[in-house]
Amino acid sequence: MSEESGTGIGKIIYTIILLTCIIGALFFISKNQRQVDAVQQKIEDFKADNERKEKLNKELHENIGKMNTPSFIEKIARDELNMARPGETIYEFTDEKKKNQD
Repeated sequence: MSEESGTGIGKIIYTIILLTCIIGALFFISKNQRQVDAVQQKIEDFKADNERKEKLNKELHENIGKMNTPSFIEKIARDELNMARPGETIYEFTDEKKKNQD
């Protein structure tokens, strides 16, 4: 009987150690999985940010191309700098309603 009880206790200790190792491994895997998920989320965020920036960059390059055209330069000169071609007369109209409100 004493041999059987010793073997039974050994099996119980072995089972407890085995379960402890399994639980520890599951905890370690779970922790690492959370870290992997966090890194994957950061990667997705960076990809989305990169796509937004590439789209903005494309739009800016298109705008630069438009800004170098003679028609755009003339529009800015007329609208913002109040310039005119030689021989042109600029007429400025005011709104009487706005004038009376001031």
